[in-house]
Amino acid sequence: MKIQRWLALPSVERKPNTQEELAVLIGVNPATLSRWKQLAGFMGEVKRLIRDELADDIADIYGALRKEAKGGSFQHIKLALELTGDYVQKIAPTTPDGKESVKIEYVNDWRGASNEN
Repeated sequence: MKIQRWLALPSVERKPNTQEELAVLIGVNPATLSRWKQLAGFMGEVKRLIRDELADDIADIYGALRKEAKGGSFQHIKLALELTGDYVQKIAPTTPDGKESVKIEYVNDWRGASNEN
C-alpha cells in the first residue's frame, strides 16, 4: 500500500523522490517494486487513490474553473457549459468532398434556436 500511496502523489510531492529511494526505505529491492507495479489491479488501485484525492479537491477545482470562465477564458467557458450540459458539439461524418460538418447545439439556447457552423 505504501508504494501505491506514493505513486498516487504528484511527482513533485513524493518523498523520497525516487522509486529506488522508496525501495530502500521500505526494505525491498527496487526490482521488487517494479514487479509489484505489473501485478493485476495494482495500478488500478493507484488510479482509485488518485480519483479519491481529486474528489476531495473538486470544489476548489470547480471554483478555479468558474473564476477563469467568469474572467472570459473561452476554453473555461466552453468546459463549464459542457459540464453543466448546456453545450454539446456534434461533428457529423465527413462529407463526400472530405469536409466535416460541425453542428453546435446550445441545450439551453436563450435565442431559441440551434446554431450551425
